[in-house]
Amino acid sequence: KPYSQSESLISPFMVRNILAQFFYQSIVLVTLIFEGDQIFEIPTGRQLGHAADPTQHYTIVFHAFVVMQLFNEVSSRKCNGEINILEGIERNWLFSSILVGTLVIQYILVQFAGDFAQVTPLTIAQHGACILLGLGGIGVALLVHLIPVDWMPKMPESRPEEFEQEESEKDADVGDEKSEDRSITSPHEPMLPNGVATVALEEKEHV
Repeated sequence: KPYSQSESLISPFMVRNILAQFFYQSIVLVTLIFEGDQIFEIPTGRQLGHAADPTQHYTIVFHAFVVMQLFNEVSSRKCNGEINILEGIERNWLFSSILVGTLVIQYILVQFAGDFAQVTPLTIAQHGACILLGLGGIGVALLVHLIPVDWMPKMPESRPEEFEQEESEKDADVGDEKSEDRSITSPHEPMLPNGVATVALEEKEHV
């Protein structure tokens, strides 16, 4: 159905999805930063300073963050409470191509960019863990449907008087243009289009 001009751009469904992804990704990233070295049994990347070499620890943090954003794009395809977020994705070849292309570029960046991107190559297991964390965001997007949307805060609507003022200003501008068009013709002559009236006025002045 059409949306009202005064309706908020962000719906309660979108607020629910945004909050869910915010908390999920925040928990994942904080856990990886402070416990990732122990989870993956790798040297820590914390408190090494800017001059230190890139570490697998912070490369995993970076890689997991990007992958979660990619899968969040899939979760955000439906923003009105639909459960099947994959519906019609096979028909949107552009979206699928961008998604796959970004994932491939991200893999190449992590494996081969080195000092240029301040990363270090990861193992297949570490790549797989980052992919699973990204898929976890889709799981969160599905589980969040258990939360009633009525519990979400409503975003403020645009004030209707703003739109009424804009419409009145547009009407006033149109009225001024019509008045200018009438002023180029004599009150005793019939109303002519703008271009015709200008030509007639120039002929009179020439005579």
